[in-house]
Amino acid sequence: MAAPTGMRQTLGMRDGEPMMIPCRGGPTGWRTATFPPPLEVEINAGVYVLVDDGQPECWMYEFVDVGAEA
Repeated sequence: MAAPTGMRQTLGMRDGEPMMIPCRGGPTGWRTATFPPPLEVEINAGVYVLVDDGQPECWMYEFVDVGAEA
């Protein structure tokens, strides 16, 4: 069943809708978030940076090791 007109945003997601976002690198394979997800997520070992190219189902977090910058 299709969502009522105007209920979905252009990207097909509603504010607050839960998401599972895959991660490349770092200690985690997936992160949970709500739409819109944070652009950066700090953890002890580094930062996950959102790569939001394309539709939300294609988004992913790329891990940046803060220790590598020193």
